[in-house]
Amino acid sequence: MKITHYEPGALSAAFGIDMSSVEGFGPGAGWGRVPAGGASDPHQHDETEVFVIVRGTGDLVVDGERTPAAPGTVAMFEPFETHVIENTGGDDLVFFDLYWRDPAHAARAAAADAADRRRFGARPVFVFSTPPTPNGDLHLGHLSGPYLGADAFVRFQRMNGVQAWHLTGSDDFQSYVAERARRDGREPAETAAHFSAEIAATLALMDIRPDQYTVTNADPSYPDGLRAFFSRLVDSGSVNPRSTPALFDAETGD
Repeated sequence: MKITHYEPGALSAAFGIDMSSVEGFGPGAGWGRVPAGGASDPHQHDETEVFVIVRGTGDLVVDGERTPAAPGTVAMFEPFETHVIENTGGDDLVFFDLYWRDPAHAARAAAADAADRRRFGARPVFVFSTPPTPNGDLHLGHLSGPYLGADAFVRFQRMNGVQAWHLTGSDDFQSYVAERARRDGREPAETAAHFSAEIAATLALMDIRPDQYTVTNADPSYPDGLRAFFSRLVDSGSVNPRSTPALFDAETGD
């Protein structure tokens, strides 16, 4: 038997409200809290989701239709329904969340009301492919996976009138790059530049032309941007930097 209890200390910010995760229930599960006067961000996804209201009062807004919710209310959201939970009372609204993915059901739901649900295409869509490691050219698995898939998805969205962009780049500072450079007797930056250009040329041969291909070792804004990102992360208090042991080669210093 699995038992979970609502623990406010386990919550963290998500979807504009406070959420937590509960492991071991089979489907995805967790607790949610909406403070008085608060509301979740409007969102949609391909999972089926169920809210069980256990405390407080509010409204469930689904594709613009509003339904009151109180303790004992159980609501199921279909895939791709835009939904919001609002707290209309004076105390926290607490609910238990269950969600799972049923690909066949999601496909039927996507096709059923596609003409009425334009929220996805009403804003720019950015599609990110996994940045390739420039320690060699792309192999067939690379091409048939993230890059061809992203390219086909972006083309399909554009055919449907969506503003879509495909972005990727080269992961020049990967440890594999340094190892390939050592084997080839080159500097890591030289190795990264060589294979990054080769990868970009291979993508072009497949007519996969990302709208942005960031070469991290050559982009002057990348180091400052990366430092700023991690500085904001540390300053937020959400992470706790600490020193831990690491593998070390006493002969080479690596």
